Amino acid sequence: MDRIGIIGGGFSGLLSAMLLEEALGGQVEIVVLEGSNRLGGRMRTTRVPGTPATYEAGVAEFYDIAGNPQLRQLVRYLNLATRPLVGRPYFSIGNQVIRDDAGLERLLGRRGIDRLRRFWADGTARRSPADYARAGQPRDNEHPWLHRTFEHVLSEIDDPLSEWFTAVQCHSDLATEPARTSGLFGMDNLLIDHPGYCSMYTLVDGNEGLIQALSDRVRSPVLRDAPVTRVDAHPDRGFRLTCRTVDEPRHSVDLDALIVTLPPSRLRAIRWSDAALCSAVQAHVLHHDHGTAYLRVTLFCRRRFWRDQFPEDYFVSDAFGGVTVYDQSPDRDGDGVGVQSWLIAGANALELADRSDEGVVAAVLSAMPSALRVLTAG
Repeated sequence: MDRIGIIGGGFSGLLSAMLLEEALGGQVEIVVLEGSNRLGGRMRTTRVPGTPATYEAGVAEFYDIAGNPQLRQLVRYLNLATRPLVGRPYFSIGNQVIRDDAGLERLLGRRGIDRLRRFWADGTARRSPADYARAGQPRDNEHPWLHRTFEHVLSEIDDPLSEWFTAVQCHSDLATEPARTSGLFGMDNLLIDHPGYCSMYTLVDGNEGLIQALSDRVRSPVLRDAPVTRVDAHPDRGFRLTCRTVDEPRHSVDLDALIVTLPPSRLRAIRWSDAALCSAVQAHVLHHDHGTAYLRVTLFCRRRFWRDQFPEDYFVSDAFGGVTVYDQSPDRDGDGVGVQSWLIAGANALELADRSDEGVVAAVLSAMPSALRVLTAG
């Protein structure tokens, strides 16, 4: 019987295992190897201290992309309840809270608004909803914005304040700086805010419920605390994996086929002994590793003091180059315990990651929107 190995016990690895089991049944043997002691990768739902309520310490939302229903279909197939994630254009820019187009025009001026609308019209003309739904397909190689930086593309707005505002708007989704990624990737992240392209939702019982539902359906062995350190060609089968386990520092797994579901940083940690395979992995890492970074900071507050100023699920602040602040308070209709989750991205995330926890919290509190600082102090 053929044996298939899957490196990585996150969403992609568990989904691969489930689909292979459903498609091939008992025709193959599958093993999943996870380097840490938990499954789920970037999805992590945990409890608010001292309460039964939960919040997202990892992936904050799922995207419902028009014309790409696969994730939504999977969620339905797994019988997971969802709720929409709602956030009209609420922005905190300097001392202003912007809630609508009129407020945005007061910030940017009539010329800035006109330039911004022209930019969005051009961007949506160059990126149809159908192409957006197929992002990453080979035809993207022909897109005129793929080989230009997002910084260069933003300069077409021809209004410095509107250009800056647009970079702030998508910074948390971009996870890097406009000069360090392509114009196409930047536009795709902007279009997350376009209702004709994308909407967002979360799982009622926590986003990590998706991982639990997948792992409940996977019958194949899943080895935790089994980081793969080396991949060799096997003379009789296909691959020989070397990993560390609790009981064996050099455990070998022989496979006929291999699926790898790791991010570029983790791929670099594996030694690929076959020259051709090593070269292919290096080319993959070079192409996909663009130095993105996230730091998620969660504040637990005695009360939801921002309720009146920012009543919806999230808002965007110009702090840290642009940060999305999620409201994960358990009592959304009252003034009980408040939970704010700041998704800091790019260079600011890397800089803050070197500070102590106390230093990070102090930086976030000092970056609290002006409209909320008096309430925070009180």
